[in-house]
Amino acid sequence: MASKINLNSEEVGSDCQGSVYKNIQEMWDTELSNKDTGSVINKIGSKDNWYSKQAQYWEKTEATVEGVLGGFGKLHKPDITDSRKLLELLHDKYDLNYGRVIDCGAGMGRITKEFLLHFFKNADVVDQNPKYIEACKQNFKDDKRVVHFIAKGLQELEFPEKYDCIWIQWVCNYLTDEDFVKFLKRCSEALVQNGFIIVKENIAQKGFIVDKEDSSVTRSDKLFLDVFKQADLKVVETQMQSNFPKELFKVKTYALVPAQKKQDEKMMEETEEKTA
Repeated sequence: MASKINLNSEEVGSDCQGSVYKNIQEMWDTELSNKDTGSVINKIGSKDNWYSKQAQYWEKTEATVEGVLGGFGKLHKPDITDSRKLLELLHDKYDLNYGRVIDCGAGMGRITKEFLLHFFKNADVVDQNPKYIEACKQNFKDDKRVVHFIAKGLQELEFPEKYDCIWIQWVCNYLTDEDFVKFLKRCSEALVQNGFIIVKENIAQKGFIVDKEDSSVTRSDKLFLDVFKQADLKVVETQMQSNFPKELFKVKTYALVPAQKKQDEKMMEETEEKTA
């Protein structure tokens, strides 16, 4: 069973089969328990099952742009366009260094190839599916800028380097809240000074929605902010994705830094003002 991490939200959520939960912690306590409550259809049963169902789902998906985008290849261009704008903002406004980046949930390397390597000198790629990592190796076999190819889920990932940017897109919905918080804390430890964590994800209008076919949970903005707070992260910029079909989930991007870092910078500025 997932341990409690003191999420404050009492937003109601549901799953794709009609079960309703008074909050997201009740969902995890119910779904990941091996006890038979009789009130939930096709209960997941354990955290191992939660992650193994994901692996089975993505094993059936082709290592192509259409495959990794769920048949919505047309989203690729507007996705990359908006992400570029945010990265340029962080560079111009906060002096983000274009040194090393890691693409978490990289799939076959779509974002790394079409976006991140247009800015950063070096990149690493991570995906839980070995099939996708092999596709990455083929896609980047002649590009020495891509160094580490890591076939692991984010719940297990230990970062091999320090990074200027940790890019996490359309993969956080596969983490339990407990593992999401732990992962983000490891991200903080893997940042260089003035580095950024970027989370780009589908968001629910309110509460959360559990999809048992691929073991994912779509969280509301409030739930994301609760997780970031638990991970001691501060949101410095956000961006809503534009030019996506209205029938799809809205997509929001969060630019994050360690909260203590921003506090230390503020104290340093105040000290400099007093001594000036």
